[in-house]
This record gives sequence, C-alpha cells and structure tokens, in this order.
Amino acid sequence: MIAQNLKTSPRQLQREFAATGTTPTAYIRKKRLEQACKMLLERKQGQSEAQISSIAFATGFNDISYFNRVFRKSFGCTPSQYAQK
Repeated sequence: MIAQNLKTSPRQLQREFAATGTTPTAYIRKKRLEQACKMLLERKQGQSEAQISSIAFATGFNDISYFNRVFRKSFGCTPSQYAQK
C-alpha cells in the first residue's frame, strides 16, 4: 500500500529503505514507538489519562504483549517504567 501511494514498486521501496539501513516495517515500528513515547510522556505530565493498553492500540499495536516486548527491546524498560521516569 505504501509503494502504491508513492507510485513506485514494492521492490523499489525496499531498495530505498535498504539504502538507509532499515526496512519499511522497521521504520513504521520505530515511528509507532516514537508516538507511544510521546503519549506516555503526556500521561506522565498529566495531559492525558490514557491507559498503556489504549496507547498501544492507538499507535497501531494490536497485541499488548508484543507492544511491551518491542518497547522493552527498543528502550530497555517497559512502557510503565518509561512513563515513570
């Protein structure tokens, strides 16, 4: 779908991402995690009362355990620990 929107082939899109050292899937996951961090910080600052599960779903993660696993791998702590820091 991304390749279609960019009017290119899926293979060309993969090549472009490979030149940056990542894949389309990894890039999207990174952007989702960045958004989740932003939402967790808003929660910490009292700007939001969103539950961690709501944040996971809002950022495109359909499985809470997967979200926790990927978050921990990327940031070295769980989402709740990140929100408390």
